[in-house]
Amino acid sequence: MVGKVSRRAVFFLGGFDPRGGRHYYSVFKTEAAKMSEVTGADIEVSPRRNQERLSTQWKINYEEDGVAVETVYRTLNYDDLIRRHWVKSELSILWKMVKTYWLLLKHGFFKQRWRVQKPVFYMGIFLVLLVLVSLGAVTGVITLIWILSPWGAVMNAILSVVSVIVVLGIIRLIDRRMNYYWLMRGICFSGAQEQYDDPHYEGKMEVFAEEVSMTLLSEEFDEVLLVGHSSGALWASEVAGRVIAKGAFGNNRPLKSKLNVLTLGSCIPLMTGSTLNKGYHDHLKSLAFCDEVDWLDISERTDFAASYLVDPVALIPDVVKLEDYQPRIPRLQRARFFQLFDDAEFKQFQKDAYRVHFQFLYASDKDGPYNFFRLVCGPLSLTEQFKDS
Repeated sequence: MVGKVSRRAVFFLGGFDPRGGRHYYSVFKTEAAKMSEVTGADIEVSPRRNQERLSTQWKINYEEDGVAVETVYRTLNYDDLIRRHWVKSELSILWKMVKTYWLLLKHGFFKQRWRVQKPVFYMGIFLVLLVLVSLGAVTGVITLIWILSPWGAVMNAILSVVSVIVVLGIIRLIDRRMNYYWLMRGICFSGAQEQYDDPHYEGKMEVFAEEVSMTLLSEEFDEVLLVGHSSGALWASEVAGRVIAKGAFGNNRPLKSKLNVLTLGSCIPLMTGSTLNKGYHDHLKSLAFCDEVDWLDISERTDFAASYLVDPVALIPDVVKLEDYQPRIPRLQRARFFQLFDDAEFKQFQKDAYRVHFQFLYASDKDGPYNFFRLVCGPLSLTEQFKDS
């Protein structure tokens, strides 16, 4: 039957996160068990196994309402690449943010953010102010110590170090609640296009695209689903564009397997909303203008670490100039997290920015239209999901 899936292959790409496939397997298994209790679906998760350094793989047997689906789930691993760009020093992160924001400002990112999504613009400005106030506080305190202090150079140096520790300690307390440093690292990496300066990045993307292409052409699965969360949405869409460019749909006969793309809590507009990288824009256009692929982008209003109901393709400078641009994909959908929790629980939930951003991968207290495990393991293809919304 059209739209029904009995076997599925999932390729998952996480965000700017140095934790690899082992972490995401642990999250998936734990949260699947929780969601099973909520919905009554039987979700059986096999032990994981590593495919060299390429991916971490496990199988899921999902059964709900008497319908069974087998899914082969692979996290495509690039945590080694992330760790090479994971800045540890707080002062280094703050200084790097200044340089990244200046680069984004020059390339029109903030002007575009103001036009299409003001909450994300405000979050960006807040981070700018946090960085400037932090660096200003450190500089100002040290300057005052050296100007006004009656003590000698040794004591002034000690007081300067203490003042830096105190200021950074205050920022760290704020970070424990809001995870700003984690957000800053991701912005610096994706916003400044650092991955394209890494000689290993191109090779990884090509290997990922080849793996997806081979799986698609094997026709062993009804659906081959590329899933990207957070910054992983950037890489999932790029891999999809590369697969299409390889000619997977160039045959005269239709493929039995259907390639679909699911992006969750996406920050793709971070790279399409400026004039920085035309190479990525080309990959994204290959995906957006391919009739054989479906792409569903799910976001949430309360997730300030991502874009909300924004078509990233429409922001590409070349596409902006097209007067007749009529997007078929991505289909934009809201997760509506407020439907998945009791009111009191939801109020607490909203206060944790990190939890909100990762809720796309977690179980919820109630079943609802958004159910990650039904999306990636259930009997309906992505094309049939949120069809009437």
